[in-house]
Amino acid sequence: MGLRRVSIVTFAASCFGLVAGESSYAAANCSPSIAPSPPIPFGPRGSGNSTRCEGFFKAPIAGRLFDLVSFTKGLPAIPPQNVSEIQLSPDVPVQSELTIVARSISASEFYLMSATVAPGDKLVWPLNDVVLQQNGPRSQIGLLGHFIESDGTQVFVALAGANASTSDIQFRVRTTATVLNLKMRWRPDDASGVFVAWNLTKKKAQAGEVIDLNLSALPVGRQFIEIAGTPSNSPVATSIGLHLVR
Repeated sequence: MGLRRVSIVTFAASCFGLVAGESSYAAANCSPSIAPSPPIPFGPRGSGNSTRCEGFFKAPIAGRLFDLVSFTKGLPAIPPQNVSEIQLSPDVPVQSELTIVARSISASEFYLMSATVAPGDKLVWPLNDVVLQQNGPRSQIGLLGHFIESDGTQVFVALAGANASTSDIQFRVRTTATVLNLKMRWRPDDASGVFVAWNLTKKKAQAGEVIDLNLSALPVGRQFIEIAGTPSNSPVATSIGLHLVR
C-alpha cells in the first residue's frame, strides 16, 4: 500500500495572524485573507503585550486529512474556570519570533486568536474580550505555537502558562474524515535521524474526532514526527510530517 505525504503548513500559519515583520507591540495588522463573521468578527484587539487578532471568521475550505489543533504544557482547558487572563510563552527558549494561535477545536465552530511574540517575551491574553463573552466560543480551544526558520521550515513548540506543571504535555490532532489505522513515529530532526517503529494510536477515528497523541517517549530536543492513516474511502495511506522542539 502506498503512502502519500502532504506538507504540514498549518491552517493557522497559511491563513492567519499578524503580517510578517510586525512586532508584538505594533498595532495588530490582521491578515486580509480572513473573512470576519458574527457574532464577534475577527479583527485587531489589545495593545502592548496583549496585541493580537481575535474573533470569528467564515468557514474555511477543508484541507488535509489531519490537523494539529493543540500543543501545550501544563495549561488548563480553555475556556477555563474563574480565570480572566492567561499568559502564554514557549515551553523552551526560541530565538525567532513566535506565532501563537488559539482556535476552536470543534470543526463546526470558527473562532481564532493569533499573535506574534518577540524572543523572550510572552503574550498576555485577556479572555474577557471574546472568549468569556456570552456569545463567545462554545467549544474547547486549542493552542499552538510555531516559528519559521530562515529556510522556511515551520517548527512547533509547546505553549506554557505562568504556572505550568512539569509533565502535563498535550498534543492533539483532529481528523477531517474517517481514518483507519492512525499511527505515529518519530526520529531526531537531522540528516542522520532514524525513525522508531510505527506506533498504532487508533484503529478507527471518526471524521472530526480529536485524538490525544502520547509524547511521553519522545526525547527532549528537536524531533520530526510523522502521523499517518488511511481514509476509509481510499486505499492510499496519507501522512503529515511535523518539526517540533521540546
